[in-house]
Order: sequence, then C-alpha cells, then structure tokens
Amino acid sequence: RLARRRPLVKEASRLEQQIAALEAEKLDLERRLGDATFYAAATPAEVQSASRRCADVVAMLGEAEERWLVVQAQIESIGEP
Repeated sequence: RLARRRPLVKEASRLEQQIAALEAEKLDLERRLGDATFYAAATPAEVQSASRRCADVVAMLGEAEERWLVVQAQIESIGEP
C-alpha cells in the first residue's frame, strides 16, 4: 500500500508547487494586462505575447488542478499507510 501511495503523494506535492507558481504568474500577468500604463509603454507584440501567455497559464493551471484532484482521489482510495 505504501509503495503505491508514495509516488502519488510525491506527485501531489509537485503539482501543488506547480499550481502555486502558475497562480502567481497568472496574477502578475493579470495585473500587467489590467494596467493602462502597460499598454502605453508596451509594443503591440508585447501586449499580444502577455495576453497569449496569460491564456496559456490559465489552461496549464486548469490541467494541473484537474490532475491534482485525480491524484488526491487515488491517494484517498488507497488509504493511510
């Protein structure tokens, strides 16, 4: 049981770190995209790049959260060591 549980716990921990990093990046991008001075100072390519990256981060965040839920369910189904 422990042998099956350990890699899942490790993956869940890795996913939690990834989710935290993606949430921080998303927050930073949303702040930049919500700031009028960013649009005044940035080139159209920079604005497009930031917007595209924000959409990518949102998608990656959703995928990581979904995987985390699956892993947590697997950990719960195995039970405590």
